[in-house]
Amino acid sequence: MSLSKVFKGSFWLYLRIVTINLAGFLYWMVISAIGGSEIVGLTSATVALAWTTSSLFSLGVDIGVRRFLGMYAAKNNRREVASYFWSTLLFYMVLHVSIGLTITGLGLLGVSISNFTPEMLIYAGIIVMLNFTVVFDSLLISFLKTKVLFIAALAGNLVKLSLGITLVMLGWGWIGAVIGYVIFMPVYALIAGRYSLTITGLAAIFNLQALKETLKAGYVSWLPETITILGQYLGVLTLFGLKGASETGSYYVTFAIASVVYMAGFSILNIMFPVLSGMEDGRKRMGWRATKVSLAIATPMAFALIAYPEVLLSLLGKEYIEASPALQMLALSIPAALLTAGVNSLVYAYGMYTAVLTLGLAVNLPRIAAYAPFSSMFGGLGTALSYTSGAYIGLAAALMVARRVGLKINAKHLLLATLAPLGLTALLYELSVPWFLGAPVLLAASYMLYLKAKVLTKTELKELSYAFASKETVQRAYAKLRPILAYLIE
Repeated sequence: MSLSKVFKGSFWLYLRIVTINLAGFLYWMVISAIGGSEIVGLTSATVALAWTTSSLFSLGVDIGVRRFLGMYAAKNNRREVASYFWSTLLFYMVLHVSIGLTITGLGLLGVSISNFTPEMLIYAGIIVMLNFTVVFDSLLISFLKTKVLFIAALAGNLVKLSLGITLVMLGWGWIGAVIGYVIFMPVYALIAGRYSLTITGLAAIFNLQALKETLKAGYVSWLPETITILGQYLGVLTLFGLKGASETGSYYVTFAIASVVYMAGFSILNIMFPVLSGMEDGRKRMGWRATKVSLAIATPMAFALIAYPEVLLSLLGKEYIEASPALQMLALSIPAALLTAGVNSLVYAYGMYTAVLTLGLAVNLPRIAAYAPFSSMFGGLGTALSYTSGAYIGLAAALMVARRVGLKINAKHLLLATLAPLGLTALLYELSVPWFLGAPVLLAASYMLYLKAKVLTKTELKELSYAFASKETVQRAYAKLRPILAYLIE
């Protein structure tokens, strides 16, 4: 399979993430204007509790099944695809409905856990019950039908924005904001699920052997996946417990902004996992190309955040500008996290589960260990520092794993991908260039340097272009831009 198909699939996957995060940014901007950062903090803590619980009890099946869906999708074996999909979906639904009902039941009985009120437990439990949509994601990503996921996310967010903001305006407070999150999930499931059934058929097939194989593949990813979720959301929960709702809301917003940039690169690597699983050979070459392109796309954007963190935060209100150092720290983690994710996709596709586990532990155990002391001392900045330290410890582990499996990482390209935007960021800072000039210059200069230094090749540029337009359109544009591109590429 060519990279152009992967890029096209990742384009829609990234648009889904952008839609979710931009809608989230607008959501928090309006809600903060109405009720302040405390509403954001209470809502984000409830959502973090739900996602952390879901991860703890997922057993990794949503990731494990992706390997088999990708494998049988490549062979066009729809019966086996249906077998693995339905077996996983039914298991996941039963498990999560049971756990969600338990949490909601505790809330209805008036139980409080630490700073979590009964009302927070009720809504966290509902979100856990509805979290089976991740199995639809696994199927549609494996078939590169990511446009459907974008449409589902767009529809779900339109409903979320309409209902959630209306309820907050009517005085429902954080409960109205959480209900907006809750309603997103059935809307998303309706659209993604309907298309999924056109692939698998309506007849539910439960195959115990398929479930066992999925659990076996998922079990090894369960611990690193759980630790990854803990590495992301435990920071929110820890900050909520130590510093309260207001500072938690500020950190959560910075994390959401940094996630948009990270997903610009990770959406490619997310697509690559099932693709690599279905390949017979050439995995290392394809894996490195995808990783290199993901780094080239996201790294200049990360440094733009580092140079001008206050620009987006100021849109939410002056109280959020204080979180600028935390946003800079999170942006600094992006290049390391992407390289680690690229190595992880490759070794997982090979079925090297011990290596997957090693990478997951290397990234997230340091984060988890550092959250409480760092958050206590430095608040949101300490939480971000814990997160970023884990990314770079994980990078060291990823480089060792890459060497062991024979993945050739081009050190020159890797250094150029990071040092070029770093140098430009330092220059812009020294010259005090305003953001509306500095950010475009930083992005444009970085990408031009990547082309000139062959970090991005002519072929890769064309394959990226095919994600946005037809081959005929790209060829016509290339003919008009040939003199400029010849200078940059040749």
